[in-house]
Amino acid sequence: MNTKQGPRIFAYTTGVLMLSTLYYVATYNYYEELENLRWQGTVAWLFFLITSGNVSYFLAKRFLRKTTVHDYVAYILGVLFVLPIFGQLIARPEAGLETMKPIFFAAMTASALIGAWFGVKKDKKRRLELQATAKT
Repeated sequence: MNTKQGPRIFAYTTGVLMLSTLYYVATYNYYEELENLRWQGTVAWLFFLITSGNVSYFLAKRFLRKTTVHDYVAYILGVLFVLPIFGQLIARPEAGLETMKPIFFAAMTASALIGAWFGVKKDKKRRLELQATAKT
């Protein structure tokens, strides 16, 4: 591991954990809507999956902007974004999701990993464009 990136990795990790906790607190009242089988439930599912993917996407892009190595850290940050949400949902059963917790956990993790993948892909494209302009 590159020791120059260690403090950045630590800062991003703690920032992601704080952001995840803030996300949980801001959306706490909407978890019970995920079990709703009408249009409100569909909107809630889309909201949670899209926001999880977008946060992971922007975290990956932001982290990789100043480094050319450690692409795997972007995926770790994506998973770290959803872990505190899972922990708090397990610790507080009154939040809802009694029957759908495994599905919700799998969907949120997949969304976070897909968002991180797109972020890594976008940063690699940006990096290649910068290298091409530097050669000319």
